[in-house]
Amino acid sequence: MNDVLYLFGEGDSATFKLNLDTMAKHSGQPKPPANAKDTYMVFTVKIEKVLKKAAGEADTTFQKKAQEFFQKDYQATIAKLKDSEAGKIKKFVEDNNLKTQTTASGLQYVINTPGSAQKPVAGDTIMLNYTGKLLPKKANGKDNIFDTSIESVAKEAGKYNAMAKYAPRPFTIGAAIPGFDEAYQLIGKGGKITVIIPSALGYGEGGQPQAGISPFSPLCFEIEVVDIKKPTAGATIAPITPTAPVK
Repeated sequence: MNDVLYLFGEGDSATFKLNLDTMAKHSGQPKPPANAKDTYMVFTVKIEKVLKKAAGEADTTFQKKAQEFFQKDYQATIAKLKDSEAGKIKKFVEDNNLKTQTTASGLQYVINTPGSAQKPVAGDTIMLNYTGKLLPKKANGKDNIFDTSIESVAKEAGKYNAMAKYAPRPFTIGAAIPGFDEAYQLIGKGGKITVIIPSALGYGEGGQPQAGISPFSPLCFEIEVVDIKKPTAGATIAPITPTAPVK
């Protein structure tokens, strides 16, 4: 890929289709587990900016100049993402005709099915089905799904992973991003809720690159509480370390 990039200029783009068996052979590394059944790995690349090294310019000087440029460019991109977050949320609510309520933390939600009177409490294991979406929708109008526990949804969205276990997944209060934790506590067993999570209650200014979540990304989740399991008598509840930044 690096050799071919020299053929392109600013604004050019290309798609690379790399044979996974060939990559494994030349790198000495096994095929990634998530791609075990695939033949190719596909990358789409766009050349946004090319910095030219001046004649006679020292490598260290050029590297410093490049680093300063890209740092400034990155900061400008982050600022743009931050400034656009409120607009993304507003447009998503309007486009989907959602009549949301808002909690004190800033979480917006619509309870589709309230469920039973039994609500999750600390120490419970909550079995959830969920689908997470990025805002806004894709250019073709389809939901921009980044994760789901539902196999049919994953296949339809092109996110199916043969290594994943599609079924209601267990959660305990405090183990997920704050907005997700707050959301499922608003409904009981059998309940369903649609929530819009601002980045302050999600992955914040760091995002979650592995899932394709950019900094300052608001998220939408469709959540169903399938079951609430109480801890067994005498069981010790282990302390929980949040997996995402807290507001």
